[in-house]
Amino acid sequence: MIIRKIKVAFLTSILVTFVTFLIALPSILKDLSLNEELILQFLFIFNYSLIGNYIYGLPVSLVAEWVTSKLKSFRMVISGLIHIGFGLLSFNYSGDFFFSIVISSILFFLTDEVYRR
Repeated sequence: MIIRKIKVAFLTSILVTFVTFLIALPSILKDLSLNEELILQFLFIFNYSLIGNYIYGLPVSLVAEWVTSKLKSFRMVISGLIHIGFGLLSFNYSGDFFFSIVISSILFFLTDEVYRR
């Protein structure tokens, strides 16, 4: 289980970076420039996402797995609420990154559910 969660955290960081790229795509196409600064910004996003997913997302996912492991009905709903709820709790200390953290928690949950099967 822990190996699956580590893989999911890594994949979620890639997905968060990709989603950020898709959101920024209109302005990238407008400027028509894919320079070193832009690449460094996406590496920055990936690194912070990776750190956040391993330090915060991975323990939250393990707690969600532990809480829902004995449930037969509504397991997925409760697990999703735990993932997203802890993402929303970050509002107090995340500042401008709140939206990215919530998106990351949703992606972490969805990716984990796909890998779970």
